[in-house]
Amino acid sequence: RIDSASFQVKARYLKCLAGACYFIASKTTQETEETLSAKRVALLCGGTFSARDLVRMERVVLTKLNFELDAVTPLHFIRIYHVLSCSNEGFLDGTSRTPDEHLDAVIRRLQSCIRNYRFLTFRPSTLALALIMAECKELPGVDWLTVSLNLQTAADVK
Repeated sequence: RIDSASFQVKARYLKCLAGACYFIASKTTQETEETLSAKRVALLCGGTFSARDLVRMERVVLTKLNFELDAVTPLHFIRIYHVLSCSNEGFLDGTSRTPDEHLDAVIRRLQSCIRNYRFLTFRPSTLALALIMAECKELPGVDWLTVSLNLQTAADVK
């Protein structure tokens, strides 16, 4: 047995536990139509457990961690704000970046922030807006102040 504060997992269930964690992560980071099925994840993990076992383990993990699947994260807001800023004509015209490259850069900033617990005290919408603005400010030819004001107006941020 492997003991921890919230789990006691028998060694024979470790692959299923790992698969369930991967399954949960895929649901939270991928678009709904791209999410892997439980059957597919079970096969990817070598078929040592069934899709039914995987779903059962997923429920156990989520229950033990008091996980909220519908929680709104900064990533949700980053995607929304990014679409809003890209809808402004000429948003990235003065740069060599594509909208996808800009989004990737903002997401990398978010990943850096998440490593520091102090950033988690900010509201997800505020953190997302700040990260997009920080990235825009570094891009030559982007009027980041106008983008910021437009986003604040669209998002009803005061």
